[in-house]
Amino acid sequence: MGKVSNEPQFNTILDEQLSQDSNLSFSDLPDGKYYLKVRAKDKQGLEGYDATHEFNLNARPFAPKVVAPAQAATVREANPELTWTRIERANEYLLELARDVDFKQLLNSRRVPNTAYKIERNLEPGQYFWRLASIDSATDKVQDQEPYTAASSFTYKAKPNMPDISQLKVKVLRNRVYVRTINPPEGLVYEAVLQNEVNKQANVWRATGLNGEFDFLLREYGKQKLLLRLVDADGVAGPDAVHEFNASPP
Repeated sequence: MGKVSNEPQFNTILDEQLSQDSNLSFSDLPDGKYYLKVRAKDKQGLEGYDATHEFNLNARPFAPKVVAPAQAATVREANPELTWTRIERANEYLLELARDVDFKQLLNSRRVPNTAYKIERNLEPGQYFWRLASIDSATDKVQDQEPYTAASSFTYKAKPNMPDISQLKVKVLRNRVYVRTINPPEGLVYEAVLQNEVNKQANVWRATGLNGEFDFLLREYGKQKLLLRLVDADGVAGPDAVHEFNASPP
């Protein structure tokens, strides 16, 4: 059993808690000087002597909470935006970004005046760790007792590149289109979309999971636009490569 007071005589009890183990959790206490009184009780209800401990609480401003990217998330942008919650009494936040959970391989350490920071330089693919501390608006100092949030991690995985269509060939036979190009890189597939520019029709035909050779039924003749993109195993697509061709009636 534990009690907390702001005076050694314990005339005023600010909080009182019971615990079945060696941990006691008290309500949200303001910064200041406190006294803790702890007493053990056995299964029969017999209580021991009090042990008293004096301590100073200097916990504010609290560290903010991470908003995005979420813990262990995968991001696809090379310079993602990091966001977190606003904390009372904090006018700035100290942000650290590293390649290791111990923050020995520190990539960035900066003070940020708001609750978002877009990473300026493009990241290399891999795992990253980041943490935050609040800077007290009154003292302009970083909280010196457990100042940081727990390390949050994210993994940057680049989107697929634009496909190489330098060797792409299109052949139209009767009302069918045959496409041949280089096979996609390992772990990727093609997604293709056909648009009819004359009639301003989008998504006339669409297919995914394609390799370097495929064919499809041509529904209308005229000028056509074939959009080809690479898609990874997570279903994330890269930018389009565009090939235009004419399909004339036989």
